[in-house]
Amino acid sequence: MQGKRIVAGIQVQAKDSANREIHVRFDLLKNWVPADSAEFDLFLDTTKHEFIEVDDRKYEAIQYRTKDSQVKINFRKPEGFATKLSNGMEWTYWTSSYATITYSNRFKKYNRILKVYYEK
Repeated sequence: MQGKRIVAGIQVQAKDSANREIHVRFDLLKNWVPADSAEFDLFLDTTKHEFIEVDDRKYEAIQYRTKDSQVKINFRKPEGFATKLSNGMEWTYWTSSYATITYSNRFKKYNRILKVYYEK
């Protein structure tokens, strides 16, 4: 945007064991220098069937939002993976590759799709 390299990152932490509520920290950098940040608590909204589009592909999604719906995050529906550990126990984990964030007021000028070049 206007010659600046914009980088956005989110940190997500579960607030309960069933992942019905999450705490999110959103960081925005301009030319790799921190420019703004925000934190919010969101809850899983099961009232809608959501989808996100990334690179002209449509994915089923789950939505977390604030109670006033000012902040919404749609995660691509997680995929489950099972791994057998060396001690014979099985470990299951879930991962989601994409997310779209809508923050209706504060970061409105950044509410457009930015390509994901690095995932961690």
